[in-house]
Amino acid sequence: MSSHENVARLFGCCLEFECPALVYDYSGNEPLINKLLYDRDRASDHDQDRLLSWKSRLSIAKDIANVVVYLHTALSRPVVHRNLKPTNIMVDQHGVAKLFDFSLSISIPLGESGVGDNPVGTFGYSDPEYNQSGFVTEKTDVYSFGMLILVILTGQRVFSKDREEDEADLKAYVKKNIEKDQFTKILVPRILGEGGGIEQEQQLRASLALALRCLELKGENRPEMIDVAKELRRIEKSVLFCSVRP
Repeated sequence: MSSHENVARLFGCCLEFECPALVYDYSGNEPLINKLLYDRDRASDHDQDRLLSWKSRLSIAKDIANVVVYLHTALSRPVVHRNLKPTNIMVDQHGVAKLFDFSLSISIPLGESGVGDNPVGTFGYSDPEYNQSGFVTEKTDVYSFGMLILVILTGQRVFSKDREEDEADLKAYVKKNIEKDQFTKILVPRILGEGGGIEQEQQLRASLALALRCLELKGENRPEMIDVAKELRRIEKSVLFCSVRP
């Protein structure tokens, strides 16, 4: 698994602690979360400089989509990561995303659509359907990936008391502003300041529409991860236009 270009290199396992600890290669890498989050009230010019451009954000989304497809389709049994989030992603000096922390990963028996297990994951990123049923499927990762795209687009946390009470949840915040036709309000200013024109706007709207499809409450209504990866490639090439509004 660690041979995939978008998986962080695993050195080994340390058994000196009560709970075994996986040791990854962090040299030259920086946590993705440090390059995404933006505080509108306390931001400075330095904050803007450290944030990723839209091109880099889209490339990272594509990298992570590719490695999740690999987990779901290329191994002897499908593997569900169950903890996709920015703090489990590193970015190397070339801007390549590396996924790590497979401590919550679980494999699905061959011929089965999923597997039962106690709900685990991170609040805000974990699939609500899985949380209720205790049944893990590949669509569990799709939901988490949808939240990841929202964070990439907005530069905001999945839950924040700094937003209005009915907007504390990031998905609710995004949907409310889309309904008000305030698409640009949800975007991180770093992206808005790039002046990418209509082509970039199309990419942003298509990415947001994709995220919302991934965040459907019912797993059966979410796309397969391989289709998510294909769509991100089309978005990157600006051949897909998809309005956020129906």
